[in-house]
Amino acid sequence: MIESDPGLVRIAGEDDEHAFPNPTDATRLIIGTMVSGDKHVKNSETLRWLQQNFLALATEMEGAATGYTFGRSDVPFVVIRGISDVARKTAHTDFKDNFHKFCQNSYQILEGFVPLYKAL
Repeated sequence: MIESDPGLVRIAGEDDEHAFPNPTDATRLIIGTMVSGDKHVKNSETLRWLQQNFLALATEMEGAATGYTFGRSDVPFVVIRGISDVARKTAHTDFKDNFHKFCQNSYQILEGFVPLYKAL
């Protein structure tokens, strides 16, 4: 298992309150387990299986490789993902529909994260 640096996870969690100060906003940073693989998950049955067997909150394809590389070099890292779809038949159009929003949300998190990281 590849794990993000706990200190960087803490900073991301602190930044969430700054990035999304409105408690009624549906956008939130959720900290937890993601599973990584070489295929895009396009159906809810596979997603449910991954959730049940690995307690996964989401799936992704790049973060594990990044984490592995950083870990081998003893460089702390954290993976912050924007969720673009919910693993169903409409995943392709969900991605297009949500692209702008998850880019904005990722920017909001990173805008506050970088200064907090630099202050370490």
